[in-house]
Amino acid sequence: MSTIKLRGVILRDEKGWLICQCLEHDICVQAMTMPDLIQALVRNLKAQIALDLDRGDQPFANIPRAPDRFFQIYDYLAMKIASGISPIKMADSEVLEPELRAA
Repeated sequence: MSTIKLRGVILRDEKGWLICQCLEHDICVQAMTMPDLIQALVRNLKAQIALDLDRGDQPFANIPRAPDRFFQIYDYLAMKIASGISPIKMADSEVLEPELRAA
């Protein structure tokens, strides 16, 4: 089987939930802790791959990419990391700039 590479962003909502949004395919999971988030993501990806293969499809072939706003968030965070700023220490308002929040 070939390798599938996915990028994603992890955000925390106002109630404390961690949300992982994949970019290449519009797949999103949430959990309260990072280990649970990773477990949910792996479980979801494995289930999707199994479902697609059972249908005779390439994995994720019928799942569109994430909305553009998540690519904007990813690019913004990548820029911050490249300039030496840890996104983990950034406030939510810094991560979701006003133009991204309005999207």
